[in-house]
Amino acid sequence: MLVTVSAFREPYEAHLFRGRLEAEGIFAVVSHEMHVANKWVLSNALGGVKVQVSTDEIELAREVERACCRGEYREMLRQELGDLDDPVCPYCGGTEYRKRRPFLRAVVAILLSRLAYSVFPPTGWILRCERCFKEYRAPHRPVSVAKLVLAGTAMVAVVIGLLTLQVWFNKVFGCYGQFPCL
Repeated sequence: MLVTVSAFREPYEAHLFRGRLEAEGIFAVVSHEMHVANKWVLSNALGGVKVQVSTDEIELAREVERACCRGEYREMLRQELGDLDDPVCPYCGGTEYRKRRPFLRAVVAILLSRLAYSVFPPTGWILRCERCFKEYRAPHRPVSVAKLVLAGTAMVAVVIGLLTLQVWFNKVFGCYGQFPCL
């Protein structure tokens, strides 16, 4: 039987933790990943993306989770790879922080997701320093031109597809101006 060790808001975070567990020799499974990926707004309702392990390995998995929270693996990575480019507080130089999404961006993302029946996760983070308790924006990571062109092309393709579907629907069912016509 599988037991939930931890739950995450984003699927990639759950996969990172699953990878850490598997590196420690603990078999782990990610559940509700596709639900959250397809309907991001359901993340909190489902309890997030869950990482599950078998019942006989639950204590080992919880110990790995505690080690992750203490930052033990971060120190191992720092020793092996050097500086990890973690955000540093511009006020006090602290590296311990909590992050949250900007409220307006989250609201816009939810509205776009509901209107387009697709997932538009909010971008950007606001970080709150645990040492001086001041808030600052996370460093911006530039988006390549190729990604912007790809995103724009995808949006144009979706709009053309929806318009074509509407024209076909009107021809087949003959219901102009009435939606839905079933």
